[in-house]
Amino acid sequence: MKDFVRSDMPSRKIIASLEDLRRSYNLRYTLDPIEAPEEHYRWVLEKLRPIPGKTLLDVACGKGRFLKISQEQGLKVYGIDISEIALAQARDYFRTPSLALASGESLPFRDNFFDYITNLGSLEHFLSPENGVQEMARIIKPEGIVGILLPNLYPLFEILHVLKTGYGRPRNQDLERFESLNDWQDLLEENGLKVLKIYGDNGCSKKLKHVLLKPFIPLRLAHHFLFICQKK
Repeated sequence: MKDFVRSDMPSRKIIASLEDLRRSYNLRYTLDPIEAPEEHYRWVLEKLRPIPGKTLLDVACGKGRFLKISQEQGLKVYGIDISEIALAQARDYFRTPSLALASGESLPFRDNFFDYITNLGSLEHFLSPENGVQEMARIIKPEGIVGILLPNLYPLFEILHVLKTGYGRPRNQDLERFESLNDWQDLLEENGLKVLKIYGDNGCSKKLKHVLLKPFIPLRLAHHFLFICQKK
């Protein structure tokens, strides 16, 4: 697993403030833009089942690929990110005026504004995930849908890797959290959301052993969880 860590990436630093976090992600996006495969984003949209013409906010939108795919499916899209560098890349990649520099813990939108909100692999990097969930719960419409992707503390492939090598997964970002399925669900439901459905996400690896194992991985041992939620 250590072989996957880039030697030119910055060493981990203590994150004590929003500005520390912003600097960390500006540097990361400068060195290595963070982006998931397109097929992953299409999988998320499939689970959201959005209705064309509705509004969608992607919290921590990064380069904007998910927003672009969502717009192609007929949604009116908005994005926020804490990193100026990420937003600059998004504006180059996906030309839309509906992007804003903001923290996910203080969203610049009125209550009950959005039909859909997504937060894909970033809540675990917030200074306060609780505040982030409360903000999403505040601005989603009562009938709206929130999709949140979060990493498992106990994924099967990582457990097998530890058994084989003794090493755990690399920590590639300055602020990261990993929790079990129920721990994450408790955090969401204690801060204003109601979980409707949970899907396991085991990545897009084409390795034969991964392809063969994926259909049999229990939800609680998935690599990530996609929580589909509504306002409580």
